[in-house]
Amino acid sequence: MADYDNKTGYVREMYSDGVKQIREELRSYWLNHAFLLGYQWVFWNTDSRRLDIINQDFDRIQPTMNRMRANARTIISTLTQRQLTFENPPTSYDDATIQSARLGEAIIKDIHDEHSWEVKREQHMMATLKGGTAAISVDWDAENKTTIEQVLPIGDFLVEPAALDPETARWWIRKQALPPKQVQAMFDLPEEPPADGTAAIDPYMQRLVADHVGSGTTNVPRTFVLTYYERPNPLRPEGHFCVEIDNKVIQHGDWPFPWKDRLNIVCATETAVENRWHGATILDDVRPVQVALNATWANLLEHLRDAGTARMLIPQSASDLVNHLSDSAGEMIVYPDGTPPPMYMTPAQLTSWLREMPDKLSEMIDDLMGVHDVSRGMAPPNIESGLGLSILAEKDSSPIGRMIKETARCWSRVAQMVLQLHQSETKKPRETTLLDGSTPLRFVWKGSDIGGQFGIHVPLEAVIPRSRAAMQAFADKAMQMGLISNVVQYARVADLPDQKDIIAAAAPDAAKARRENGAFVMQEVMLPAAFDDHTIHIEMHNEFRKTQRYEQLDEDIREVVDLHIQAHETMAAEQAGRATMQASVNPALAASPNADGSTPPVSMESIPPPSMPPNLDMAAAEEGMDPAGAIINALSEGSPPPQPPVQGG
Repeated sequence: MADYDNKTGYVREMYSDGVKQIREELRSYWLNHAFLLGYQWVFWNTDSRRLDIINQDFDRIQPTMNRMRANARTIISTLTQRQLTFENPPTSYDDATIQSARLGEAIIKDIHDEHSWEVKREQHMMATLKGGTAAISVDWDAENKTTIEQVLPIGDFLVEPAALDPETARWWIRKQALPPKQVQAMFDLPEEPPADGTAAIDPYMQRLVADHVGSGTTNVPRTFVLTYYERPNPLRPEGHFCVEIDNKVIQHGDWPFPWKDRLNIVCATETAVENRWHGATILDDVRPVQVALNATWANLLEHLRDAGTARMLIPQSASDLVNHLSDSAGEMIVYPDGTPPPMYMTPAQLTSWLREMPDKLSEMIDDLMGVHDVSRGMAPPNIESGLGLSILAEKDSSPIGRMIKETARCWSRVAQMVLQLHQSETKKPRETTLLDGSTPLRFVWKGSDIGGQFGIHVPLEAVIPRSRAAMQAFADKAMQMGLISNVVQYARVADLPDQKDIIAAAAPDAAKARRENGAFVMQEVMLPAAFDDHTIHIEMHNEFRKTQRYEQLDEDIREVVDLHIQAHETMAAEQAGRATMQASVNPALAASPNADGSTPPVSMESIPPPSMPPNLDMAAAEEGMDPAGAIINALSEGSPPPQPPVQGG
């Protein structure tokens, strides 16, 4: 086959040809971009192929009632309501595989936080909403020994035009417009590459990029950097990549990634379109309605203005009065005898349909974008039941249902590529910490420790938005029915945004029990304390016993957990027995109810201090035993753990 690796301007030619096939999508992208920014009195000039501002007549009002932006913000907020979570199920249940899977989760959690994936997630969704299609690319940063994840709106990347699936296409091109000095430093060039004005590839792109509304790139010198990626295929088994600047190939080589079945990008579409790799967006349908809404408000405001400045009728025979009239309040007007007096014209009445039109157009935009009160976190009037709110919430989420699925799919694939790159490229030991509950788990690892555990993914149920109004309505109903008994349970059911703080403040024992569960996972033995709220501890530990992680523990550790719970149950029974005994000794604790059925208050001073059981840790220490070792020894010997000495003896 022909060798075109170093052919002058080859990548540029491919990109220019491909851009011509997505011109309509690029036009829509920039129009939607301008509208969301608030520049809505613009149009697409077919002669210059750019956005132009509609000429404003001196007496015309051009208001912008940006319903599109408000709803777009609501959609993005809804889609990112819940933070990305990742699961990496092990392919088998041997210790090494489980450890590799957990290491993969820890690596992705670190990169998620360090590389601001939540911010990039919002950028990716907004770019998808504006252009119908957007991509996330994954590369390896050899200098910093980590991955680079970059959000690319349509136009900043181009996929093989004949491809139907952008991720399994044969090739793609990334476009970057960077300052010449930055390009020189990035590629260690002997001199600055020439600035191509505003980094134009062809006149179309020049006009599009140069000074589009709200771009902020006007008159800023830019140099285009085009990077070509071609995955291994029958025509080129080793694949290919190259970097082209100023029509010259400055870097080239084989396919640089450990996978071969797909490209190093993940694309999302707002609305899929048959027989093409790029999609469409609902904003293209909304934009004309937004234009009508602005025009309606313009007519209303002009009517109000004209009504406040009514015109005066003057007889032609008295037309010389005009030279003597002013706008002074209380002005006296002298007019000739025998002529009709001057009078003000009555403004035309505002029609009812014009008064109602703004609301109707706003509702139309809401319906098209699937955004209503329940989407904004508010319960609509006359809808109080949790079921009713859930139905409305589901109806509102249906227009963005595809983007919800795309979110889970895209970031799952990004995480998989990141793990594969780290397995291939991370040669020196690194340290990563995973917070398991409240317990930090420390990993010292190299790429080989990841193994083949690349099944990491974002569970779909973890990104499905929840209507806060609906969840709170459910929580309220559950509390009325007695299914919820405390603020901790309410915070969980209602999915309150600060539930972690609520749980920590209202139930420190729950937080302590979670820490103990994390210690069990690390094969550390924990003993109950006398001051624990045993009921809460038993509940939290039993929840842990129902998890997969508990099932993956060694049998000895599972027995330790079971004995730990039994100890809580024993201590809880002892506390209940002491309380009963104290109530029989002190009548204040068993006071009869008031006439209205309420229980009279009990003075804390009247209650004698309870006889607290000895601290199990101290008891074991006094016997010369390590508590953890004592329990493990007891388990291995099949005998019960050592009992603490009796008080006083």
